Amino acid sequence: MTDTNKLASAAGTFKILNLTLLSSSGNSYDIKTKFKDLHIFEDIFSPFISGKITLVDTSDVIDLFSKHSTDLLQIDLVSLGLEESDQKNRVSGTYWIYKRGDRIMTAERTIEITLFFATMEMMIDTHTVVKHSYKDKPVKEVLEDIIKKYYYTEKAEIPENLQKKLITNEANNPISRNISFVSNLWPASKCFTFCQNHSIDDEGDATYFFFENKHGFNFLNFNDMVKMANGTPFITLSESNFTANTKDSAGGGVEVEIDVNMDSTIITGARRIGQVDAMKIYQDGGMKMVVHNLDILKKEYKSEIVSPLDVLPKEPLLNDRYIFDADLVGNTDGIQACVQTEYDLFENSKDTTSNVSVIGPRSVSISNFMNNSIELDLLGRTDYTVGQMIEVNLVKKIEIFKGDGEEKYKDFKYSGRYICSAVSHYFTVNNKHTVTLELCRDGVLFDLGESNPEPDTKDKSEIKQQPQPGTPGSNIPGPQPTASLNVGS
Repeated sequence: MTDTNKLASAAGTFKILNLTLLSSSGNSYDIKTKFKDLHIFEDIFSPFISGKITLVDTSDVIDLFSKHSTDLLQIDLVSLGLEESDQKNRVSGTYWIYKRGDRIMTAERTIEITLFFATMEMMIDTHTVVKHSYKDKPVKEVLEDIIKKYYYTEKAEIPENLQKKLITNEANNPISRNISFVSNLWPASKCFTFCQNHSIDDEGDATYFFFENKHGFNFLNFNDMVKMANGTPFITLSESNFTANTKDSAGGGVEVEIDVNMDSTIITGARRIGQVDAMKIYQDGGMKMVVHNLDILKKEYKSEIVSPLDVLPKEPLLNDRYIFDADLVGNTDGIQACVQTEYDLFENSKDTTSNVSVIGPRSVSISNFMNNSIELDLLGRTDYTVGQMIEVNLVKKIEIFKGDGEEKYKDFKYSGRYICSAVSHYFTVNNKHTVTLELCRDGVLFDLGESNPEPDTKDKSEIKQQPQPGTPGSNIPGPQPTASLNVGS
């Protein structure tokens, strides 16, 4: 077994375990020496992983492949410093090449070409329709049935070892109602969207998403993601490495020790910090939504006001306080949403088709999360994936002096715990790996209205006297142990 930590010269390096093109005729070509760069994308709003790879070709290998986009790409990469035997640490999969870019001549007998790829199930989704009705069925059962019957059939030819399982949190956080619908020649992905838009858990969280990450297909809401992350190790990202390991060099100076795990958690770029788009928040229903329900058959018209004060839990899932302003919520008329009653498609069945009770809470909750998101650039790690909980420590843009404590330099407005909603991996031929994370949250550590936020129950003098971060009695989490830094699943 290879100890990749011994091979790592710096964070953001990686090892190619497999990079192979598979032709529809059964031939395979190792392209480790031909690739220029590779992008892989995950997004909570996308049911499939996608990406693109640029090749530098001097032997016209790409011309040996099918012109009908039936070829495959095998990828298996791991960050140096992570244990490669653990599948969770690797970016791996077999993908469908659905598009070729232009052939660009860069020199005599040398071309560059970009291949666009996506999950194999996406290929099936583009040309297969679901012809089925579901009557008063548990949502998980419906999703598993569609995946099995329409993605993993003999006709689809996806080997059993490549078939993905559906990840849910039904055991700990059940969906509160069953579902009924007729799939009228819909692709499977449209059925997944219908299910997520009609689901709500027992606690009133309607933010369900069907998405793919490195672990497989997921049907989770924000409540699930937080509950599944609690109690497991999660990554902590910082703008500066205040705990860098140093030692005296032989020449009397200071030599910085390389620590791959620690260096990979240093934020190299940050965007959308403090960004506010009030118009988008209003338009998304983040402040308030009025749901108008028209029942043509009964000749009834009802209006229901849905606001964050009504549908969100008393405490945010992440951090201490909600971001929205209660006074603004009370003073706005809200975005108007008109929804017709969806009558039951089956006799003697419960009301499992209407989304009237879901559209308001879903819109308000998702707006509350996504309109308070940030983007971070980091040196790459192959264990990042969508749905993880990540803690972020940002620094105030002020002058910091030696001896200043965390309460002085930490930006409490934008630091805190987030959910990873999108990941973009970028690998290059010179063995460099960077990653961009989109993170979202529903709460902040302290009131954003305060110019210099401090804990509610303590004044500034009390903060200076509190225990060191990470020790008993401290309300500020301490740094993760360097040797055991892991990412929560």
